Amino acid sequence: MKHYYLTLVTLFVFCASLFGQTASIYVSTNGNDNNDGTKSNPFKTIQRAIQKANNQREKGEVNNIHILIQEGTYRIANSLIINKNTMGQDSKTPILFEGVGKVTVSGGVPISFSGTDKIVSAVNPLDASVIPSDLYIDGKRATRARTPNSKYNKLPSNVEECPVIDAKVDYQSCRQTTQLKKRVQKKLCPHETVLRMSLGPKITKELSQLTPEELSKVSIHIVSKWDVTIRLLKSYDKKSNMFTTHQGKCIPSSAPIKKNSYYFVEGYQAALDTPGEWLNVNDDIRYFKLESQEAADLQGIVPKANNLIVIKGEPDKPMSHITFENINFAHSNLVLKNNRWDPVQAAATLPATIQIDYANKIQFKGCSFQHIGQFAIWMEKAVTNSGIYHSYFSDLGAGAIKIGSTCRELEPVDSVSKSNQIKNNIIHSGGRKLPCAAAVWIGNSSNNVVTQNDIGDFYYSGISVGWTLGYAKNNAHENEISYNEVQYIGGSVMSDLAGIYTMGVSPGTKIHNNVVHDISGSKLGYGIYLDEGSSDIIVMDNLVVRTTQGGFMFHYGQNNQIRNNMFTMGLKDQLYLENQSAIKTPSGTKTSSFNYSNNLIYYETGLLVPKVSPKYFKLTFSDNLFLGPNKKNGLKQFTNPTKSPKNIFEKNSSKDTLNTRAVLQFGHWSESLLSMINFQQVDWAQAGVTGAETWKDKAKLPVSIITAFEENNRMLYRNKSMYPQNK
Repeated sequence: MKHYYLTLVTLFVFCASLFGQTASIYVSTNGNDNNDGTKSNPFKTIQRAIQKANNQREKGEVNNIHILIQEGTYRIANSLIINKNTMGQDSKTPILFEGVGKVTVSGGVPISFSGTDKIVSAVNPLDASVIPSDLYIDGKRATRARTPNSKYNKLPSNVEECPVIDAKVDYQSCRQTTQLKKRVQKKLCPHETVLRMSLGPKITKELSQLTPEELSKVSIHIVSKWDVTIRLLKSYDKKSNMFTTHQGKCIPSSAPIKKNSYYFVEGYQAALDTPGEWLNVNDDIRYFKLESQEAADLQGIVPKANNLIVIKGEPDKPMSHITFENINFAHSNLVLKNNRWDPVQAAATLPATIQIDYANKIQFKGCSFQHIGQFAIWMEKAVTNSGIYHSYFSDLGAGAIKIGSTCRELEPVDSVSKSNQIKNNIIHSGGRKLPCAAAVWIGNSSNNVVTQNDIGDFYYSGISVGWTLGYAKNNAHENEISYNEVQYIGGSVMSDLAGIYTMGVSPGTKIHNNVVHDISGSKLGYGIYLDEGSSDIIVMDNLVVRTTQGGFMFHYGQNNQIRNNMFTMGLKDQLYLENQSAIKTPSGTKTSSFNYSNNLIYYETGLLVPKVSPKYFKLTFSDNLFLGPNKKNGLKQFTNPTKSPKNIFEKNSSKDTLNTRAVLQFGHWSESLLSMINFQQVDWAQAGVTGAETWKDKAKLPVSIITAFEENNRMLYRNKSMYPQNK
């Protein structure tokens, strides 16, 4: 018996040495950083827990470190830094940051309002030189005082752009942005420019009464196609009735600011005219309270910290094995350099609340990211084998997640982010500060998987993959976009967008088993969009329903496979082809190509294919079913598909052709219909988040968002078939 007991002890000691010991470090809002971090004597700050974890890592005392953050809100003024200085060079010891109960890491500062009028005030907790990006009241983002109070006005005339040379505006060289073709722009754009424009009569009357100092704090936000430009105003000339902005980078000729471009202005006292709005005035923050709010106990939060967490390893020693679990990250600030934003597609260069570089096996599980000023997470440089799982993103200033760099050429392999996962997340309601942001963005990065996510209520594209224009070599390849539900994207604000968007040569990339529905651009909104140079991509087994342009858009590219998809209820051109004639392929030809097979297109309005120059396309159509308002089609310009029994063109007027309600509910069509084109049935109910019913229920967008989206489209396009009121 004694021998048996000693054997068990020996085995236990052996197992302990094999698997190592776990050190537990406790943090509590009631703790003290002079404590030892035990359960009975916890630390007060997370940064202090990181210091102790570093000491234990360096001494090699343990094989696992568990930092238990007790329930409460932890406010940080500066980023939590995790690098070789704060966490040591040991990258093998796993560290788990776990929230116990409801834990929030906040970059915000609480403020208290006072006053008896409808507009109350509080002391601005930020430096006078910093314009607060946001104010949160009762857990909601308040609106900075603006005109119009919601949505946008339209510019009454075209806009002039004038170069700034040697700190002086050259008014003799001003040009309307609509005139800035590439050759003209090259002369103008080595310099920064100012914009000159007229505004609406109400805004002009209000702004013309401001002092120069007050006017210099007013910003104008302008939408031009897929871009947004933000500039501070500088002056007003009564004679010409023109406002001039402070300087910024040139406006791209591909997305000019012109007459009827959407805009609003914000940041002046006369605009503070609606309950729920706020404004910073000198050292005060003023808030127009709602009728239900009492000033006596009215609290707010002003974001102060730009980044909440920065993880940065070294090229030869990445930070590794770090997990965050059950933590809510909130209230990051948006700081724009010189209070301006120069046009960048997808807001790709904007920083993130959690910034990660040179890291391996970094994970976020069961976390939430809410009330964010910018992007939530950016795995930028050389981040590998990392992931975001079962996390909730909502009320974002820009997008949710970015992977990879903004480099538009081939990078060294060891500096590229790759093999990361974005899985089973709810990503809702973004672009609240920069509507041009994509919800999920993959730049110059490879072998990533974006799957089982629910993405909705953004103003630009839902998922964007690739960042290289044309056929240039790049690192974006073998990315998988699968089983996602992408819904209610665009809101008729931005243009030239999609539920799923790609750019550049991307061999091995596969887009499959996604459900994309309700995509609305101000002009162009597509379901799946293969943009400039998109090549070697497989698009299969996807369902696209209700888009304001067409279900599928192809700009130019090579060797793409489009098969076994359903594209239904597009408003305009169902299969849109960009008439691009000047782009040469790597082989020297000017032809774009794809194979389009076993697909079903159902539409009630618009054309099947617009007229283009067929000599620039080498397209193959086979085994497709086209159900439209008549048998006319535009495919004859490429080939003569009507001679092939494999392509079928039918009118959609027959009641037994389409179960309208079924196609709106994951595209369940009759087998006899689909067998005509050898279509393989797909269970699209599998798209979206998985797990408990409570998690799936949380993925349902609020009825108010859906109703507003559909009402807007019903009015904008005057099309009742897309959004029947008795649906």
